[in-house]
Amino acid sequence: FYIIIAYFNDIVVGGVCCRIDLTENRRRLYIMTLGCLGPYRRQGIGSELLNHVLSYCEKDGNFDSVYLYLFYF
Repeated sequence: FYIIIAYFNDIVVGGVCCRIDLTENRRRLYIMTLGCLGPYRRQGIGSELLNHVLSYCEKDGNFDSVYLYLFYF
């Protein structure tokens, strides 16, 4: 698993959790959760979390793709 927690003034305000998916003869990174607390949204926290995930994939260099399932609440 690859997990990143976002803090603001020692308060956990968001996070992302991913795992490597090795199905269909492909190596993909599956974003299981990506979220940010309501009062901290629209401040770039989610974008920064996603940038960390993409940077991890780029440094690794062996991923075919990154994917997630989108849910609205």
